This record gives sequence, structure tokens and C-alpha cells, in this order.
Amino acid sequence: MKTFTLSFLFVVASLFAGASSAQVSDADQAFSVLEQAIATFNARDYAAYEQLVADDFEAYTGVYTPLRFVGKASWMAFLRGLDSFASAAYEQRHPECRVYNGDTVLCNAYFVFTTVSKDGVAETQSGRESTTIVKINGKWRLANHHFSALF
Repeated sequence: MKTFTLSFLFVVASLFAGASSAQVSDADQAFSVLEQAIATFNARDYAAYEQLVADDFEAYTGVYTPLRFVGKASWMAFLRGLDSFASAAYEQRHPECRVYNGDTVLCNAYFVFTTVSKDGVAETQSGRESTTIVKINGKWRLANHHFSALF
């Protein structure tokens, strides 16, 4: 009986551990896509970045421009326009992500965005960011960004 009880407790504990790790795994996988997006953006590898973006992506840049970009093509055209700068770099600070229903992850963070013009003038902007990452056909994709300035 003691062996059965210990085996039963092990199975129950394993089930709970599996459910918990699945949630962590979803958040980790989605956050990994966000980290990949930042890395590919900073490397100006727009082809790789584009693979991480949902077709119906939407963004409010809010800080750099007051514009709203609807659709992947619109967003990618904006990002490629940053090539007019000698460099553009994005840094995220203190990200916090939450998983909903196993297919949606909401992340909030602070950011620092720095551009350097071709004549060497640097401009740094900072603020808050919200990102929505969704699972589409089994793959995590960026669905929304919203950037705003700090008061």
C-alpha cells in the first residue's frame, strides 16, 4: 500500500508540475520570439524579423512618430525606412510577460531607442512598451506593439 500511495503521489505531482511547466514554457517560448525580434531588428536582419511578425500586426509607435501601422507590410516598410540612419538600436528593460489561454502572451517593459544619423547626431528616446504575442498555427508571432513616452 505504501508503494501505491507513493506512486500515486508521484503521478499527481508530475501532472501538476507538467501543467506549471507548460505555462512557463509558453511564456518562455513567446518571450524568446520577442528577444529574437529585438536581436534581428538591431542587426537590421529584416528578413528574419519579418518571419516573427503576424500578417495582421499592428503598432502604435507613439514616441518616434505618432503613427499607427496596420499590417505586416506597413510595419516592415517603416522599419526598413530606419536604414536612413547610420544606426538604430532598441533595448528593452524589465520585461514582464503573462500567458492567457496558452495562445496569447502580453508583455510590458520599458525601452530605450537610439538612432544615430549619418552625420553622427544621436537621438535617444525612452518610454513604455506593451507587446502582444500570439500562437498562430503552432508558432509564436508578434501581433501588436504599443509604445508611449514616460511622463
